[in-house]
Amino acid sequence: MRIGIWARVAAAVIVASAVPAMAKKHPAAVAAERHNFVDFDFTAKTPAPLPNAQWETLDLLDSASARREGDTVRFDVLTIGQNFQGARDPVTKTVTYRRWNLAGIENFEASCGWRTVRIAGFETHDDWTSMEAPRNIYLMTAQSRYRAVVDALCAGHMPAAARGLDSVAAAVALWKDKFAAPGDFAMTMVARQVPQSIPLWMQGGAPHQFVAIAQDAATGNRLYLDRANLLRDGDQITALSFVVLGPAARNPQTTALPVAVASHVRVDCAAGTLTVLAQGFWNARRDFLETVDAASAPRTKADSEVTARQIKAACEGGVDSMLSYADTDAAWTAAP
Repeated sequence: MRIGIWARVAAAVIVASAVPAMAKKHPAAVAAERHNFVDFDFTAKTPAPLPNAQWETLDLLDSASARREGDTVRFDVLTIGQNFQGARDPVTKTVTYRRWNLAGIENFEASCGWRTVRIAGFETHDDWTSMEAPRNIYLMTAQSRYRAVVDALCAGHMPAAARGLDSVAAAVALWKDKFAAPGDFAMTMVARQVPQSIPLWMQGGAPHQFVAIAQDAATGNRLYLDRANLLRDGDQITALSFVVLGPAARNPQTTALPVAVASHVRVDCAAGTLTVLAQGFWNARRDFLETVDAASAPRTKADSEVTARQIKAACEGGVDSMLSYADTDAAWTAAP
């Protein structure tokens, strides 16, 4: 899920001069920086014509910025777009366009334990002006383009990235001619498919008993494990967990952002790993958003304290609270 300042680029095009500008870096400071802008799979992205859409943008990962600090993963994403201004000749009625490219870097933070992501800051480049980037915290889905870098750093290793572009100017120069020309755009609307029913794996084979097994004191994020639906096969256990983010993340106005997730997981007690098999997401209004049937890479106890607690609770018990909840709605209501 791509949530960022470029969702408002249309408004910025129309009223750019009226929007307060973000602080720009001194040209010498920008020139001194060294980046490595690559695709999100760490390969060098080959320039190609971009889709013929009016507000099309291009995103590149700065692999040189990616790092882990405790439970937090940090990385930067460069977004390149275009702006244009048209003028109509009063006699010939011909429209001519002046266009220029825009670029900005979003500073992302992700949590290994909760698999949340947020924009922590924003840097403008060139002539672009923007409102302050949103700080919404939301759950990262399996289809997220950020998943590869977050999973790698949380697992304790970083794939070797290809040699990419070492500056914003170089990236803009390489891609600026790949945008569609003004006046040739196609406007495409894609309706989001709303799930019609809760998947069988989420319903469980027995009445639910969701027990809280982890909570973040700073954010209020809480993790539950369904104690009644632990299915053991030797060292393998399949389980149902439920995470609801804390109050700061549950903004009812951001209906597209997932803030709660039920996960069908497999725990290997012998290996000490946890694999997410499928997930279902809700927004802050408790509307069910989508299910994702895509397995994650196995996560070890070293991935995060939250992962370690979930493995221990599934394999050994170790549940501090005996208070249980009969469904995800009751567990959500009991959360901070």
